[in-house]
Amino acid sequence: MTRPMMILMMLAGGLSLGTLANGYERVDSALELRSPDCDSFTTCDECAGSTSWSGTACRWCPYPKDNSCHAYGSLANPCSSDDQVTSVDTCVAKVVPKQVHIAMAGESVGTGMSVMWQTYLQSDSPVVRYGISSTDLSLTKNGSSNWYYEEGSYNHLAVLSGLSPGTTYYYQAGDASLESYSETFSFTTPKATATEPLKFAVVGDMGRAQFESGDVISSLASHAKSDAYDFLWFLGDIGYADDSFIHSGAYVQFDYEIAYNEFMEQIEPFAAIKPVMVLPGNHEAECHSPNCQLSSTKVHQLSNFSAYVHRFRMPYDESGATSNMWYSFDVPPIHFVNIDTETDYKNAPNDSYTPFTSNGNFANGGSWTEWLEADLDKVDRSHTPFVFVGGHRPIYSVTSCDSNGNPADDSANLQAAIEDIMYSHEVDVYFAGHKHSYERSYPVYKAAKESDSYDAPRAPVHVVTGAGGCDEGHDDDSKAVNASWHVMHDTSRWGYGMIVADETSFTWTQYDAATDTAIDTFTLKH
Repeated sequence: MTRPMMILMMLAGGLSLGTLANGYERVDSALELRSPDCDSFTTCDECAGSTSWSGTACRWCPYPKDNSCHAYGSLANPCSSDDQVTSVDTCVAKVVPKQVHIAMAGESVGTGMSVMWQTYLQSDSPVVRYGISSTDLSLTKNGSSNWYYEEGSYNHLAVLSGLSPGTTYYYQAGDASLESYSETFSFTTPKATATEPLKFAVVGDMGRAQFESGDVISSLASHAKSDAYDFLWFLGDIGYADDSFIHSGAYVQFDYEIAYNEFMEQIEPFAAIKPVMVLPGNHEAECHSPNCQLSSTKVHQLSNFSAYVHRFRMPYDESGATSNMWYSFDVPPIHFVNIDTETDYKNAPNDSYTPFTSNGNFANGGSWTEWLEADLDKVDRSHTPFVFVGGHRPIYSVTSCDSNGNPADDSANLQAAIEDIMYSHEVDVYFAGHKHSYERSYPVYKAAKESDSYDAPRAPVHVVTGAGGCDEGHDDDSKAVNASWHVMHDTSRWGYGMIVADETSFTWTQYDAATDTAIDTFTLKH
């Protein structure tokens, strides 16, 4: 509505007017106070609880690029009708923490924990309050916030430090100024020494529950509540937001953030109480739906692993890495190394389906392989006698090798980058996903089986556990090769692995999540 038309309407209603220097008429100042313009409000609750001069409700747009108040029908409002806020109750609801998840932190074992969450409205005072009793959360840690997509949500992080190893803490994430908090969760920090067996779960390639992973998510949640494992090692392809448009039927609509948020909410029952240590897979690289490809903003803001980098905080700084894309951590009796099989090494895959974009450069023009070698050089085998390396892509898989069992294509490039490093540092196991199946090898080096035995092997064992369940279905094993190093290959069941380790041995078991029964197991001894 134009200003002159507004004036005519007010005249018709018998309102008193004054004269302005620019020739327009001014509404009486008392009326102006009663019906201010919506853009004068600076907070959601002020905005959503008010009306404009026209008598319609003001509406708050929570998008990071806007974060302001608008009148009904304003062309300056970038928010969709579903996203804009028109009631104070909704303001409160949108700052309630969602998608709470935790990850280990700190330079010393059991002394830190990263707490991460999202809100759909900006949080001015993100904080975690915590303590060793559920009734006394008197300790606090202020958090920080970020966003990566201008029409998306807000990510929040608080890194708790000075914790005691082997101790249970209770916590809530939220906003101190609004007194808006999550429910009370708890976690137990790892023990500084291997005084009792370490138990943890391993999964790769896990999507949303309605697309094949329902049994896996349900099983992980159930076992987390019963303390059947201490943490989850997630080997990439987290939620499958990038191609969700295909399987959700959202060919025109923007589905990327919807899918990512939904997945993170689905895993909160275990991710908020057990640390989830993630690493990047190819499906974290970008959004490549038609809706994204037609928007230069989405193309650039949702490319080069931006969602992964902003949503998760892994202990990369503590382990001397330059990026969240690779890092290491200790939980005795194991030293865990997480690598980036997608970028920053010679002949790495690009993972880009978008013209004029590329991925990587997280190593500042170098390669993370130099960091890998330096990290393995520092391992103290008296403290962590076992060393595990995890990456998304496998080196040895019966569906990515030639007829002689030699790794091919991307697997061959990864082999060239790290196999000699792992062998010279006596890495015990390389874990991977990417293949939507389960596989296990004998100890193998240079495509040659080193031994039939798992007693003190010289070469690493290779395990592929990418059967977490996803919308792409199981891998096609019609091209599987019967390699000499191959032991087990299953493409019929969705599941995950569990490890129980002490200072002299560990036992690996792959489970069928639908039945909670073991489909494969082996024990490796030093």
